[in-house]
Amino acid sequence: MLRYHSARACYQSFQTLYDARLGCWLPAEPKHLNDWLTKAIEAAEQKKAPFHPVVEEFRAMIEKHPEMYMYFTQMFEQQASFAPPIGSGEIKS
Repeated sequence: MLRYHSARACYQSFQTLYDARLGCWLPAEPKHLNDWLTKAIEAAEQKKAPFHPVVEEFRAMIEKHPEMYMYFTQMFEQQASFAPPIGSGEIKS
């Protein structure tokens, strides 16, 4: 694992590698992140636990108020369907 002595060194190394890891907290190889994400999704799909009460209350509140539901769904519908350019500083998950 690479360690950096300063944010500047981290930023410069990413610029040379064309890496868009904002904040130096993501792995350098996208494959590592994708593997972890795949495992996390599989584990979450196998888990049958109920949502935390606060999350359930939030879901119920959104579904109860039509205007809130409309804006909440628009938030996801308006998200760009393509990844931002590398180095733009925007995060797309």
